Amino acid sequence: MTLNTNGRFSRALIFNPTYTEQVSHAIRDQREQEILAAALAELTEKEVTHISMASLAARTGLTRTAIYQYFSSVDDIFAELVINDMADLVNTMDSQLAQIDDPIERIRAWVLNSLEHLSSGEHAIIRRLSEINLAAEKRGIVRALHGQFMDSLSFPVKELELDNAPSVCAHIAAVVNSAANRIDLGFDFAYEAAAAESFVMAAVNNM
Repeated sequence: MTLNTNGRFSRALIFNPTYTEQVSHAIRDQREQEILAAALAELTEKEVTHISMASLAARTGLTRTAIYQYFSSVDDIFAELVINDMADLVNTMDSQLAQIDDPIERIRAWVLNSLEHLSSGEHAIIRRLSEINLAAEKRGIVRALHGQFMDSLSFPVKELELDNAPSVCAHIAAVVNSAANRIDLGFDFAYEAAAAESFVMAAVNNM
């Protein structure tokens, strides 16, 4: 809030509906982020089935009733984590690839950025949520985001005019997922990333 010429807070600003609404949204966003952070912390310590509104309330200091004002269920919270994780990947990929003109180099960047994200500790935790039953609306959002993610690969593949571009994209994604799984098992990230990159580049250049 700002001060008027008498050094007092402006009543017009205090009671301004737009300002009040902005504050309300900011508080809501902050509370939602606190709840999501608590859920992520719980996932590092417990099995998915052992996380409840009660355990999240204890960790955040909020009441269960308060949490229900932001999320309808624990599964709703988990779904939001999945969506946020996917959105982060899409945004990062779009930002990185927008700086690259050459389609081969965009494919290379897609492989390395995807692998870095998939093998990150936070994503590995969130990946455990893939088996939960998402509500239809949330499932639709995840599918749309995944489609955007794959588009960032399919566009440079199509620019190369390769035969059967969808199969090429599926093959590249499978290589990245396989490398990410090996990293999850404890294999060296640098080695697996270099191997995946070399394999994909060799395959693309020979098609």
